Amino acid sequence: MQKKLIGGVKMKKKLLIVILFCIAIAGVASAREVINIDLNGYNDNRPYSGTAAYDDGINKWNAYSGGWGKPMGSPRSFALVTSAEPNRPGVYAAQVWIGDPGVDHTYKTGTGLMDDGFVNGPNAGDPNIQLFGSRTFGTYGGTYDIYVYGNAAGSFTLKRGSTVMGANSVTGGVPAGQFVLGGNYVVFSGVNIASDPNFVRIIYSNEINGLQLVSTKQPVAINSNRVRIIAGNYDVAGDLNPVGSDAAPRGTNLYGPEVFSDACVPGSRYVGYLDTGEFMEYDITVDVANQGRYAIVMDLNPQTHGTAGLRLYVDDVNIGYTSRDAALQSVGPTIPPLDVNLVAGTHTIKWVCAVDTAHPSTGENVYDVNLTRLVPSAVVIPDCNTVNGYALDYAGDLNKDCYVDTKDLDVITEQWLDCDDPQGCQ
Repeated sequence: MQKKLIGGVKMKKKLLIVILFCIAIAGVASAREVINIDLNGYNDNRPYSGTAAYDDGINKWNAYSGGWGKPMGSPRSFALVTSAEPNRPGVYAAQVWIGDPGVDHTYKTGTGLMDDGFVNGPNAGDPNIQLFGSRTFGTYGGTYDIYVYGNAAGSFTLKRGSTVMGANSVTGGVPAGQFVLGGNYVVFSGVNIASDPNFVRIIYSNEINGLQLVSTKQPVAINSNRVRIIAGNYDVAGDLNPVGSDAAPRGTNLYGPEVFSDACVPGSRYVGYLDTGEFMEYDITVDVANQGRYAIVMDLNPQTHGTAGLRLYVDDVNIGYTSRDAALQSVGPTIPPLDVNLVAGTHTIKWVCAVDTAHPSTGENVYDVNLTRLVPSAVVIPDCNTVNGYALDYAGDLNKDCYVDTKDLDVITEQWLDCDDPQGCQ
């Protein structure tokens, strides 16, 4: 049995137009990434687990009790490096480094977000929290709205070098579990944490309990027939280079994926020195007017490593290999574009530097991800496995046979009133 699915709006089993691979409307891109930092008492590594003024829907908190150049990332990051150590394999998304100069403050210890943290000491000093990005290739950092939490009356001043960027105060006295703007938190909007020798400093006059850095970066809008995504403007990167294993100039960036600019390619921010297994991921949004079938291709300079094997994924579905030589100083082979169907909604595009027998060596420098809209037409979903593979099945289809019937009721009745809650069942 084949299902012919036509149209631009997905009404359960309706997908969109055209051939090859179709991606479900429920993408996996996140509109705003949040770095949650729970400021704790000395050597207290217990992370806060509750909500805050900005609800990211995840509430994964980083515990921080002092130190210098500590890596803090969003839930899409892990195995991050500090500002003083070399690169190691990790996944880099929204990230900053945080530093506590240890100037004239004491610690307050508790179990929640607002009952522990740092307290301005009685001596002369300027206690502050410092935030900074990579000073090498601009890999880390970004622009954030910074939520600063303080449970007692006091002020917060944001500075870069000697320049005051803003000042706000809280009154304190807010009941536990509540968050009131100006009562126990303030917001500094549009703060650029970049490759700047002057850190962003948050100076606190009394008490500071936590931070939320809400990224202002938005997904790339697919809103025309041809869209170019600059490779260096990734949302997530998997960097596997062990530092010191590569001859110069490879490995010169000790703090994550290498991102460069090229005077020969206007507006470029290319990703260089790729190793097998490294990847980049980009969040995109597609509006209703521009949903349809797109050809996707990567522009790259393979340099001395020959044919690129760039395996492409859309919403975690592997759709094959794609590359095209775009550099001025080299001529390399071309792998044809890949076609993909994009319906309205959010999606991720991810490429992995991969090797197999058909694509025997890795690509070096990737400049762009290019999407070109093709002529729309009908698409055929050939079998039930494809329906399930693209999450187009009905929620009630428990046995995944593309029918909601008595067999699904059998699944429910067989487990009726069973309980496997690790916390205990009532």
